[in-house]
Amino acid sequence: MPDRGRAWAGEPPSDESEARLRLMDAAVRCVRRLGTERTRLADVAAEAGVTRPTIYAYFSNRDEILRAAMLHAADQLVDGLTRHLGDLDDPADIAVEIIVFCLRQVASNPGLALLLTPSGANLGSQAPLAPRGLAVAKRAVRPIIDRRLDLEPQWSEIAEVMVRFFLSFLIVKSPKRRSEAQLRDFLRRRLVPALGL
Repeated sequence: MPDRGRAWAGEPPSDESEARLRLMDAAVRCVRRLGTERTRLADVAAEAGVTRPTIYAYFSNRDEILRAAMLHAADQLVDGLTRHLGDLDDPADIAVEIIVFCLRQVASNPGLALLLTPSGANLGSQAPLAPRGLAVAKRAVRPIIDRRLDLEPQWSEIAEVMVRFFLSFLIVKSPKRRSEAQLRDFLRRRLVPALGL
């Protein structure tokens, strides 16, 4: 593993996975402090207590670190979503609740909050539909498929539609502010039919 001794502020990571997580965390902290536009690779290196060459051993550039941080946060979000859905059984209710829960959580999760910044939205608009992002989305919508096995051939497409709805709420401001109840009603009218539920 590169730079194990003096780097990492004297506390080297135990393996490559931990190193990547620490670099992602450092990048998110930099974005929160400096903003996405002003965060440079040198800032991330300083925050993590490493040199720029150490970062290049794990990530090819700053945007790759930020995308990885968002995807890692998305994995954690799906874990929380699974617990939140609990015993919901109706696939339409599950679809609606997935969007509502994710929108509620995104502002409080530093990695996902990157989506709320102008350049973070640009990073995020590509990452969720890339193969790794789509795999996370498929995991999120798995409870729908479990209850409607006939939709399994459309699993990837359903995940893509859900991601597109989610991103549109993040990136495009609604003409009117909706409560969660109003949002659920809107999603039942528009998202549920789009998913064939």
